[in-house]
Amino acid sequence: MSRIQAARFLFVVLLLVPFQGIRGDADQKTDPWKTWLDEVRPIMTKAEEAVFKSLRSEEDRTRFQQLFWKRRDPDPNTPENEFREEYYRRRSYADRHFRGVDSDRGRVYLLLGKPAEKYDFSGSGKVVDCELWVYQNTGLPGLPPILDLVFYRENNVGDLKLYYPGANTPLDILSTSYIRGSVSRAQAYKIITMSFPELGRATLSVVPDEADAGLSSLDSGRVLSQIFTLPDRQIDRSYLRNFKPGEGLVNVSSTTKEIAGRAAVALSQDRGFRFLNYALLPDVIHTVKGPDGVNRARIVLGLRVEDLKGTTIYQQERPLDLKFDDEQKKAMLEATKLVLRDFAPIVDGEFTVYVTFMNRTADEFFTHKERLRVSPETVALLAGYKVQDAGSDHFLPFRNGAFKVSLDPRSLYTRGDSLEGVVSTVPRPEISLASSDDPENIVPIGSLEDRQGSWTFTRPLKDVRPGNYTLRVRLDGREVASQALTVLSFKIKKPLGFDRSESAASSSNYDFIVGQEHLNQGDVDLALGDFRKLPAAMWNATTLPTIARAYYLKKDYVKVVELLGGDAVDKTYPVLLMLGNACLETKNLRQAAEYFERVRQYGDTVDNNRVLGAIYYSLGEREKAQAYWDRAKALEQKSAEKTPGPGKES
Repeated sequence: MSRIQAARFLFVVLLLVPFQGIRGDADQKTDPWKTWLDEVRPIMTKAEEAVFKSLRSEEDRTRFQQLFWKRRDPDPNTPENEFREEYYRRRSYADRHFRGVDSDRGRVYLLLGKPAEKYDFSGSGKVVDCELWVYQNTGLPGLPPILDLVFYRENNVGDLKLYYPGANTPLDILSTSYIRGSVSRAQAYKIITMSFPELGRATLSVVPDEADAGLSSLDSGRVLSQIFTLPDRQIDRSYLRNFKPGEGLVNVSSTTKEIAGRAAVALSQDRGFRFLNYALLPDVIHTVKGPDGVNRARIVLGLRVEDLKGTTIYQQERPLDLKFDDEQKKAMLEATKLVLRDFAPIVDGEFTVYVTFMNRTADEFFTHKERLRVSPETVALLAGYKVQDAGSDHFLPFRNGAFKVSLDPRSLYTRGDSLEGVVSTVPRPEISLASSDDPENIVPIGSLEDRQGSWTFTRPLKDVRPGNYTLRVRLDGREVASQALTVLSFKIKKPLGFDRSESAASSSNYDFIVGQEHLNQGDVDLALGDFRKLPAAMWNATTLPTIARAYYLKKDYVKVVELLGGDAVDKTYPVLLMLGNACLETKNLRQAAEYFERVRQYGDTVDNNRVLGAIYYSLGEREKAQAYWDRAKALEQKSAEKTPGPGKES
């Protein structure tokens, strides 16, 4: 039952752009090196391309080419270079069947080879032209055992594009002629799944286990990024030290449109909750001007919290539509930059935190990863260039109690600024600035005010020498919190700030989120304690599947059926599985059979047919039981007959 998880949709995804070939047919006729560079660019790392472009002699380029292939040869003891032969075979196949390696299918085929299974749903009328590629046990670093990749023809126009779960939704797959009205994502998913269970599952996640649990998460984005960064992760680039870089290395294009950006992550406390706050400052936000003259950008902020075993504890996505109705506002944004701030409740534990900025309008992103330890002893430190009264009872990012801190994720200050902040501790802390350049240069911060459970501090920087510093917080001589920052000798503009806020009534929702996090950590008793705090109105169709999961793990199967059996709860795949198994545990076989029959609409699997066979056998319906067992056996034989092994297209 590990697949039965709470459905919470969030993603962080890396969007691709075509590989940039070297242009100019005349140049390629006269320069074979440009032709070769264009051929290998999809698997050449950025470092390799930079070094190659710096080489000036034919001898160095020839030696580079030899080492380039040698580093990729899986068996140097044979006269053939199997990698090179397979690479050019895949390129040729992509050119013949997928409009070359610049197409999405061509790039995937080039990197992963032939899929173990391929389903073509073109011409069905219910969905746009699309294909599902299933990869099994590729053995490639960072990839799960099974991958479901969907390629679809957007509005049935143009070439097939790679589908990104989260960034794309089942609505993109459903035929536009079929929709003709207001159809939700969930309804689109059901329509697709009723006819094509495998395709429906793949619209939720590239990882089948997550799709079976009803999830669309950051894992899809991370797995896709792992595919397209394989060349950078598979090759030992130490051989590049054999080549002396030339002057003025040429900038190289990336396989993804990753932009520069900075992020900050910090803890805070407010009204009994501990919050994880994050601020994202992209180096640039590109907009698109519409027919109405308004510049727009569709922004998504992503958060994923994992424990040290890689289990997802919490994840969320926040869409934001930026609009600028005149060029002056757009220019102001470009000149001052924009920092986007968000937050989420967090429980105790040791975590890896991933935060992501994505501009879906321009297909640009950046991501930040940070380790974080949260415990009752953790001292929360918020530091920035301004501390002010929060001004309302709304929950806000970087708010600690009654105070809100404005900050720049770059941690850049000028000598005209004040360093201000809040420290959550009852004992008076010792706070100082320690120079990273001069260990003897310690700047004490003595202006502290007791704020009943926390301390605010202010330190003008006019007499602080420019340089790099560490803000240190100590209790009883022990460092309990720190933050790096830089004091500049020149002025910089502070970024514009955008904070997402939530009303004071959101506290019930935070109880539910905290319960989810405890449940994902495996602490069922704490999770149930959190859920029992919820008002009756919060026990609804959205929350009940998660709450029921906690009771299921507690083996209170009667409560599971009570919570999920009514009409209020949508009978999704994980809900039906929980109901079916709970009915088995309570010996209600007839009801269990009904639920497992409904599970089949999501996929005709060996396991489900075996379960139904066992149920009907126990009910004395031997012929029906045998029919399900025969079906399970046929599915097993069909699976065994499938051609194994990706990347062996004949």
